[in-house]
Amino acid sequence: MFSLRSVIRNSLQCSDLATQSIFARFMFSPSWLGINGYRDKRLKIAYHQLGSSRDQLLSELEQQQQPPAMEQLQQLLHIVTASEQDQTLLTRLLVRYNEHSKTATTTPYTYTYIFGPIVMRMYWHFGLADKAMEVFQSPDLVDLFAPLTCVVVLMDLLYEQERYTDVLTVFDTFQSRQDSLRYPSDCVLLSMAACYQQNTPESCDYVRALWSAVESSHPHEIDRSAAALGAALLLKNGAPHEALVHLQQLEHSDRHSYSILRDVEAMCLAELGRPAEAVQVLQKPLLMDQTDSNRRGVVTDAIELVEAAVQKKHDAVLKANWEGVKKGLQSYKLLHLKSLHEVLSTPQGQKRKWKKWPSPLSATFNRGQRAVRTPLRPGLADMTD
Repeated sequence: MFSLRSVIRNSLQCSDLATQSIFARFMFSPSWLGINGYRDKRLKIAYHQLGSSRDQLLSELEQQQQPPAMEQLQQLLHIVTASEQDQTLLTRLLVRYNEHSKTATTTPYTYTYIFGPIVMRMYWHFGLADKAMEVFQSPDLVDLFAPLTCVVVLMDLLYEQERYTDVLTVFDTFQSRQDSLRYPSDCVLLSMAACYQQNTPESCDYVRALWSAVESSHPHEIDRSAAALGAALLLKNGAPHEALVHLQQLEHSDRHSYSILRDVEAMCLAELGRPAEAVQVLQKPLLMDQTDSNRRGVVTDAIELVEAAVQKKHDAVLKANWEGVKKGLQSYKLLHLKSLHEVLSTPQGQKRKWKKWPSPLSATFNRGQRAVRTPLRPGLADMTD
């Protein structure tokens, strides 16, 4: 005999696991997006608040003619399944709630709870990209999904399902609805990642325009992962000079402390026939005053490109220097086994201390979760990427 707890757990989670198995890649981890917090609350509401009364609540909401109360909608968002019936009910109630909230001046219909990010996390949880796009583009729900969190979660969901054109469409739509916050770092990163995965002339043009716009808006402050993705795309499409120009606009400390930017810069120099400079770039981790655990390896693509460029020069001094750098990298175990593509497709973790300005997303992600304590000892925050 199955317990109520196991039945609820299976009904809430089994479809999620099946959906997630089709995802090709991640850009942000579920923890960073707040998905883990959402899942925890789903189980909490199902176990401790509703139990076996879930079907009763759904039946009441189905028959109810008035807009739902805030508490009802909160509960529904954490017990709803991916079924068409449940999703149709949820959309209908969201429209009712949103319309009434615009005119209501008293509780429970005033905005005391921001539903948009929770709804998007629910869609991410089930992998319902089509439904998420539908409500995001609905004229009746524009203000509900205005928070930046909604946009990032939706873009990440689309990215995971390899719908790269839709990722860019969502970002363009977001920009058209904004007057000030036009280039949030997480949106720029996802857009660059989508273009990198597309790897087409059109995506290169998009990257060029976006990178130039970000540089004009926030000089020297583009997200470092986004810069690596954009530069790698230009490099792959025969534009190493353009990639190098953009990289050299970044602060020197960023280019050489963030390993992927360092490797892409070396690859650009190698492609441009400047192997001596490329060797100097890859020598940087050997010259840094860091512990071994904080040195970052060099990807295989960079080693191979620089090796080929060095051999073409037929310069004995350059070859000897390069051999010394390779031995040093090997002695510190910095010869990476992964390719550039593998590293660029690795999920972004939750701790991204290198971001140059705070993201508005951090205030809403994982609300209620225990905060990460900032280290007080001087220098510790600078020892990780």
